[in-house]
Amino acid sequence: MAIETTVSSIKQLTPDVKEFTLEADDHVFDYEPGQHARIRYEEDVDGKGQERPYTATNLPGTDHLTLAIKHYENGAASTYMHERTEGDGVRIEEPAGGLTLDDPDRDVVFVSTGVGITPMLAMLRQYLRDGTGEAYFFFGEQDRDHLIYRETLDRLDSEHENMHLVYSVTDPDEDWSGPTGNVQEYLDEYLDTFDRKDFYVCGVPQMVVDTKQLLIGKNISTDHIFSEGWEEGVLQPKADRLSVYEGLGGMEAVRSVVSRMYDHIFQDERLAPYFEGTDMDSLVTNQSRFIAMLLGGPEYHHHIPETHAHMELRDEHYDAVLAHLRTSLKEHDISNQNISRLMAQLEQYRPSTVTA
Repeated sequence: MAIETTVSSIKQLTPDVKEFTLEADDHVFDYEPGQHARIRYEEDVDGKGQERPYTATNLPGTDHLTLAIKHYENGAASTYMHERTEGDGVRIEEPAGGLTLDDPDRDVVFVSTGVGITPMLAMLRQYLRDGTGEAYFFFGEQDRDHLIYRETLDRLDSEHENMHLVYSVTDPDEDWSGPTGNVQEYLDEYLDTFDRKDFYVCGVPQMVVDTKQLLIGKNISTDHIFSEGWEEGVLQPKADRLSVYEGLGGMEAVRSVVSRMYDHIFQDERLAPYFEGTDMDSLVTNQSRFIAMLLGGPEYHHHIPETHAHMELRDEHYDAVLAHLRTSLKEHDISNQNISRLMAQLEQYRPSTVTA
């Protein structure tokens, strides 16, 4: 059942993330921290419309939800929300979902990147209130300006002796003195032991899968590793992918591959109309960073479903894009084996990209 809420406040958290507080009259939200609420937008005359899940970052038991929402270029749901102003109405569904705190009596390790922090922050707040052990919080982003909720995390860290906070950025400025690179690579350095801990992981799919593989390699039972569960389509080991990325020639070479792919796409009458009026330099940059991540390069905090939701792509369009990418990879002398691996990774994004 949809719940009518009102936007009571909006805060700019980072250059592309806003926090929305949604209040519901005469309603108390009852949910498990870590669960998400679905926002309804673009409803038609039949009352049907699109929905998009966003995780509440506050604790239950109040008349409001706080949602941190990143704006994606051409992302229908995030654009809808970022156009809201205080006083606007928003229809949502009661929070649901399976990524929740399992055992407050065990030490916990939260590992997240990008907006994957949202369920982690809610569970962290719950654990700091109810938990009996140590809470380790690892958060990765591209740079310091995009570290969502940094002020909140710093405050919680200073208020709770049992909290241990680690930030890592992949694109540091000259004044950054903290860890750099992929955040999961710092687990060994900051954890005294991996035993008797529960691990919660959320963020870009490759980070989630790499972290799970790291933990399993340390004999952590999957009973103590928790994620949303849809990221498992990416299975190629990080070491193998890194060798592909470096062997190709790094980001410059990946950009060349992606640029050539779009050359082919613009000659395809099935696809070219979708890109009319698009900022191609921005598009090539974003797609290059995404493909580079899949090949073993730096993590890229990007939400594919949001970006393509408005395009109403069909399977034939997705197949055509993959075919053009495959052609470009061959033109750059990438082996058939590595091309097949990349194609398999990209298949995991088909269900959320094909919407028509």
